[in-house]
Amino acid sequence: MTFPPATSSPSPPRRQIFISYSRSDLLAVQHLCEDLQKAGHVVWMDVKGIEVGEAWRQELETQISASEALIACISPDFLDSPHCQDEIDQAQRERKPIYPVLVRRLNAGQNTGSLSHLQYIDLTINYPIGLRLLRRQLPRPRLVPRLLARDIAVGGLLLLAVLFFVLIIAAGPQINGFVFGPTPTLTPTPSLETYGVGVAVGYFATEPDAAIQTDEADLMVERFGRLLEQELADYARRVGTRITYGYLGPAVIGRITDEEEARQKAVDYAADIVVYGTIERTRAGQVEIQPQFYINPRTHPGMHEMTGSYRFGSPIRVSTLDSGVSQDELTARTQALADVVDGLAQFSNDNFDGALTAFGATSDVPGWDEMTGREVVNILTGNVYLGLAGQATLHCERNTVLENVDAAIAQFEAASALTNESDDVRDYGRPYAGLAAARYLQARWLPPENDGCDDELIDASPLRAGLDDMEQARRIYARDATASEPVVKARMWAIEANLQYTICILEPGGGFSDEEMGDACAQTRAIAQQIIDLYEDSHDPTVASLAGEAHGIQGDLDQLLDGDFYAAIDAYDAALAIDGIYPEHRMLYTRFKGDAYFHLDQFSQAATLYDAARQIAEELSLDAHAEYYRALRDLANDNL
Repeated sequence: MTFPPATSSPSPPRRQIFISYSRSDLLAVQHLCEDLQKAGHVVWMDVKGIEVGEAWRQELETQISASEALIACISPDFLDSPHCQDEIDQAQRERKPIYPVLVRRLNAGQNTGSLSHLQYIDLTINYPIGLRLLRRQLPRPRLVPRLLARDIAVGGLLLLAVLFFVLIIAAGPQINGFVFGPTPTLTPTPSLETYGVGVAVGYFATEPDAAIQTDEADLMVERFGRLLEQELADYARRVGTRITYGYLGPAVIGRITDEEEARQKAVDYAADIVVYGTIERTRAGQVEIQPQFYINPRTHPGMHEMTGSYRFGSPIRVSTLDSGVSQDELTARTQALADVVDGLAQFSNDNFDGALTAFGATSDVPGWDEMTGREVVNILTGNVYLGLAGQATLHCERNTVLENVDAAIAQFEAASALTNESDDVRDYGRPYAGLAAARYLQARWLPPENDGCDDELIDASPLRAGLDDMEQARRIYARDATASEPVVKARMWAIEANLQYTICILEPGGGFSDEEMGDACAQTRAIAQQIIDLYEDSHDPTVASLAGEAHGIQGDLDQLLDGDFYAAIDAYDAALAIDGIYPEHRMLYTRFKGDAYFHLDQFSQAATLYDAARQIAEELSLDAHAEYYRALRDLANDNL
């Protein structure tokens, strides 16, 4: 490629476009110039460099004056360059059209300075689309006869080549000895599987309306995705972080039209989170941009209640897609979404305090407190509080359990209230499932005697409310595509099984009739078996821990209600045989199996199992449990 020489030119070419750029971006700008020249534009840029001095400044001023427009190739170095600013100032004084293009991402806190009033085109996300938008805005190039003749000649040769190739394909069976090249290998589908959290962003769905330019909509989504990627990269660079963030943009993912497609994309690319949305036009003529995201229930089994599709905030209303308002609001929403992704990453790594901080940071989004769609953060935050409550149960800290349960209930109730505000707001089953899980913990920890795991009394008062919550969750999940996921289905069953089990083992007169308690015992067994059957039929690893819990519940019923200790041992063995159960559960089932042997007077086996449970407790730093299991081991040994 040759550019017009950067030397003094008494009669510069007409209709040329001046390229203002920083020399650190030379390669990217040369690529842009090549493509513009191929399209027939005459461009002038200082390629070789003129010696700094008066002659250099005069030449640049001459070329700018001779140009009908200027392209500003924005980058961090461009914005810091006084020479580039001089070129912009001259073009503005001479009232030349200026077309800003982003050739390199800006640093945090940087803006486009004196060009901030102009809409820039981002070439760093999807270059072909950005180039197409730029060419659409530039002055139309003149047809140069020599170039036109060359294009016609090249086009004719290409046409002959294509026809020849078609004839060869058609005559293939009759041509002996003709060898085609080896069959090309398919490029493997990109995967986010190796990352701690993988995020995929697809193009938003647009209505079939000519008033919404698909190219402009796609470019906006690419800018949105690139900003999200940059935010996640900043999170990954934090001191002490062990989380890796992967990203695939819309050029790879393609367009996503609905939740089912988002779900499939999550499977195809092993993405934890898939971002998509819609761009529609209201009857009043405004454009509505509605970001949404889908949390994959298959990649992080510990995030059951958080999975599925959510809208993210209320629709962003703008007059046009290229308005500054859409950029400002979408940028703020992108930051909030990055905080949500970070919160999910922290949650999946059991860093619940970090998750609360990340979800809480979304409140910095302007107008968040007033917008519909904020219930997503209430739901996610409620589940973090449940996680904190679960941690406290392992340490037998009753007050901490109840404090976090109360905080979770407040978040879930806020979310359910928001989704019931109007008929056109989607209702979610997740808050009700969360409320049911919280009621179960309340029932097990409200009695003061349970502090320090000294006793296992049950307060029945929250249980009826928990059953009502489960009924609401089932009703809403019946029309939710996520409910068909094995892990979501199993988790819903597990919450109900825990509620029914707690009713089943109540003391007489605990607020439920004997008939209700008997029915609860039967339902507990049936639901536990459903989970076990689901796992055995699918061998889905995301259901493994829940299947272990189901076997554990069956063992508890065999031991506590029926006194069938051999059946209990078989149930605990089935739970322990599952690789995917949590170490805390492995500890408990080992201890419960020891209890069964103790009741069978097989004290040696009991002592061995209690000691194994103690070792797991010590590995988990659960000192109270370790001390208790040590005492059980000593008691079993004393009976030998």
